[in-house]
Amino acid sequence: MDSAKKVVPLTPGDTSVVRRLLERADVVVDTREAADRGGPSEAEMADWNPRLVIARISWFGLSGPHADVRATELTCTASSGYMFMNGYADREPLKLFGVQGQRHAGLQSAIAVLAALRVRDQTGQGTTLDISVQEALVYLTAGAPLDYFHTGSVRRRSGNSQAASTRGQTYTSILRCADGFILLGLVGERDFARLEQLMDVSLAPSVSHMREFPGAHEAELNKICGSWLSSQRRADVLDRAMACGLHWALVNDMSDVAASDQVQERGFLVHATVDGREVLMPGRPIVFGAIGWRTGWEAPKG
Repeated sequence: MDSAKKVVPLTPGDTSVVRRLLERADVVVDTREAADRGGPSEAEMADWNPRLVIARISWFGLSGPHADVRATELTCTASSGYMFMNGYADREPLKLFGVQGQRHAGLQSAIAVLAALRVRDQTGQGTTLDISVQEALVYLTAGAPLDYFHTGSVRRRSGNSQAASTRGQTYTSILRCADGFILLGLVGERDFARLEQLMDVSLAPSVSHMREFPGAHEAELNKICGSWLSSQRRADVLDRAMACGLHWALVNDMSDVAASDQVQERGFLVHATVDGREVLMPGRPIVFGAIGWRTGWEAPKG
């Protein structure tokens, strides 16, 4: 995410370079932790450029008892409540893969900045935005209270299955085909009928309850589907599943992603030079109309 950016070295105590940049800037994104806040203050930046939109992204936000607490992706995920719902029921809670909290905080910041720029264009006045990584992760738990209000079920850790949060109506699993893995999903009777169409079998006589609540029969469905899938090529399964109205997906490794017709057609992966070697890297997941885009230089060092 640090590609295609220009790095400007600053001398401690000298704000002249920063001032010249901010006087003609529209937006500044500030991710400095409270204990490391050298350089210009928010008030100084606003004084230099009253139209400036300042997006302050921090672990816990700018106010509250944890505002000055040092944190990490792990501690924010734990304190958000999301970790409690992630993992297997008989194991400890798990952190989400990667840096989902920081990415979602960035997404929320981008939306807020666009809104602030619209307001600034109308009023001529900039503003400061306060974005919390913890709150961005709490936002991801919004489905849990909705499940409770609509179904009375409490979201709990359920591994790869969603049955625990949907009273058994939803079945999900990752099973092996002859040439790799595929992600399966069924919701209620309609999808169960589509599964029978896909496999060209009738399962109804012996498992009538399974039709409405496939998630409650996860082990049995894994055995039935796993036996059938073991001799099938996953690309063929996916094409036939989509034709039946089932929204399944291939579980790709990185070589599969690089060879994907979809990814190649959109030019998402780009060649970059890192430490003198050419490597294939993810580009930006946005196409800017006719402008086009490419990663123009290496990520900054140090």
